[in-house]
Amino acid sequence: MQSRLKAFLLLFIGLFVLGSHSLPAQSLSEFLFGQTVKNFPEARLDKASEEYLDSLITNTPLEEKIGQLFFIPAQGEFTNRDDRSFKMLEEMVQKHHVGGIIFMRGDIYGQAVMTNKLQRMAKFPLWISQDMEFGAAMRISGTTRFTPAMGVAASGDKRNAFMMGKITAIEAKALGVHQIYAPVLDVNNNPDNPVINV
Repeated sequence: MQSRLKAFLLLFIGLFVLGSHSLPAQSLSEFLFGQTVKNFPEARLDKASEEYLDSLITNTPLEEKIGQLFFIPAQGEFTNRDDRSFKMLEEMVQKHHVGGIIFMRGDIYGQAVMTNKLQRMAKFPLWISQDMEFGAAMRISGTTRFTPAMGVAASGDKRNAFMMGKITAIEAKALGVHQIYAPVLDVNNNPDNPVINV
């Protein structure tokens, strides 16, 4: 058993080393359209920004640093200020200093208003995320809905995947979403399951 484990580890390390010395990566635009995109210069912080960040790290209490590690769920719908769920969000943002929000279902206006309210009350900017596997319409009414990943792949045209990503990114940005949970790679190990990637 131990020799099999050793052999597996050696094989894994060997493949990893070989894989890390493969051909240079191809940019998405080269892959899709045969064109290259100009590289942007490396971003550098000025001295004042570096000092500000250093002071944040040094002066932020441990409890607030821990709070920054957590994301909490929220509905992207209009919520009255006196609503119990809004009060809970307010407490999590102001008292516990959560790092981000993962929005569930909602509508365009409701989520934009909720995002702005929560960002205004946060001590640190919130990281906003949302699951948009088949476009923003997976969670937000009134946005563009695409076929799930299996359908996009079945089209055989990689430009469809590119346009799906581009449109989803534009809509996510308009909603104030920084990170989407997409695309996903599900292994369809049960064709009778209507949820897995179909």
